[in-house]
Amino acid sequence: MSGLISSYLKRFEEVDENHSFRRKYFHFNISRFINRTNVFQKTHPKAPWAILAFSGIFLWKFFEASRGTSLSEEEIQFRKQQLVQPIYELSSDESVDFPWNEQNLKDWLYRPVKISGRPIHAKAKLIPRNKYGYKLIKF
Repeated sequence: MSGLISSYLKRFEEVDENHSFRRKYFHFNISRFINRTNVFQKTHPKAPWAILAFSGIFLWKFFEASRGTSLSEEEIQFRKQQLVQPIYELSSDESVDFPWNEQNLKDWLYRPVKISGRPIHAKAKLIPRNKYGYKLIKF
């Protein structure tokens, strides 16, 4: 490692003969970097293994997540069929006691539902109509 740096410093000195300040500053930074890496390796001998393990776990999780996000064709068709269904309007009684439960939840997934009533402003959340040029809600 030091042979490589010394050859690089020689080439740097050949190119930049008249600028002694730059040469000294560059040499100082190279030696400071080498000293810091040596001190770090001595004080933390297992750091390279920890960095290698962390990067391996990160790559494993990244590839695992990218494989698991794709939906099956049946799921895509089911979602399309549910979204095409007509909008179901909830009556005042149904807005308190919803018509779906654990037995028929599959029939209500991804189905458009319209709720009417008086909003509770303290618990309301602002939903933007458009974001970054895309229309989120049609009014």
